[in-house]
Amino acid sequence: MLPRVTISITPYAQQQGRIHSHEPSPTLIGLILEENIQHKWLLDIGCGSGGLTFELAPYAQYIVGVDISQEEIHRARELADQKGLTHVKFIQGDAEKTPYQEFLQGRKPDMVVANLCLSNEIIHKSFEALEEGSCLIFACFHHDQWIELGIPSRFAYTEERLKEVLEKTGFTIEFFQIEKEVVKFESPEEMTDLYFKDSPLKVKWMKDGRWDRWLQYVQQGGRFLTVKSHHIVKARKNT
Repeated sequence: MLPRVTISITPYAQQQGRIHSHEPSPTLIGLILEENIQHKWLLDIGCGSGGLTFELAPYAQYIVGVDISQEEIHRARELADQKGLTHVKFIQGDAEKTPYQEFLQGRKPDMVVANLCLSNEIIHKSFEALEEGSCLIFACFHHDQWIELGIPSRFAYTEERLKEVLEKTGFTIEFFQIEKEVVKFESPEEMTDLYFKDSPLKVKWMKDGRWDRWLQYVQQGGRFLTVKSHHIVKARKNT
């Protein structure tokens, strides 16, 4: 299956200060809800502070969010308490090493979901945990995320590699889409001073060397930044 690609190009002047967002894609949420999760137990891998978990909470019977960051889990638990959600649980754990039944009181998940948290290990762990016919539905980084920097994210997949890993593991891909958002700039000032003003992303890039690559791209006349390039996938365990 070849992925469908959607792309939007927005001038910087219309961004209204928004740099990029890790909020779950409406497409991702829609794919999950299509599976009628009213009576399902869901496992949300790499849940962070609960962005996807809370989106799904009104529809799922029970949902557990897992993240390796204790700080993120603490925040997610606080939000769950504030919302009065008793069927939502957050656990600090390593989703690449821990059998997923351990997160669900010994029960297998009816579905595994993830928003921008994926690895070969997570794919394999999901396959081991799911019953035949159950789904892994996720968004993950595409190779073109911030491609202008010339350094692909270590968490990113090309469409060919992602397809190969899923199919070799034993999943059938039922939905495959790449969503891209590109910002178009008019001047170097927009690209270096205005867009990244007060942004933690600039600090991160300065620490790992990507900021120098960005400045080089700007000096060479580049005027675009791919702020989002995500795979959106529904894959079902083969029967």
